[in-house]
Amino acid sequence: MGRVSDTKQRLIAAISDLMWETSYSAVTVDAICERARVKKGSFYYFFHSKADIAVQAVTALWAARRPELDAVFSPVNPPLQRLT
Repeated sequence: MGRVSDTKQRLIAAISDLMWETSYSAVTVDAICERARVKKGSFYYFFHSKADIAVQAVTALWAARRPELDAVFSPVNPPLQRLT
């Protein structure tokens, strides 16, 4: 049985944090690897590019937040309550 690694999740968490702190343009692959404490080779094992990891990070963020937003903006709530 192989060992379990959380490297991919750490990389996704690292780019998510870095994009919130600065911007997508300001984030480098080196910064992502440094924040996740992984080597650059590990980055390219999981992702083809910075754009690839960014898409996966935003997709994961959306998947986590969508249920909350769907509940808030549900048509069963009156419009003023949705805005509040």
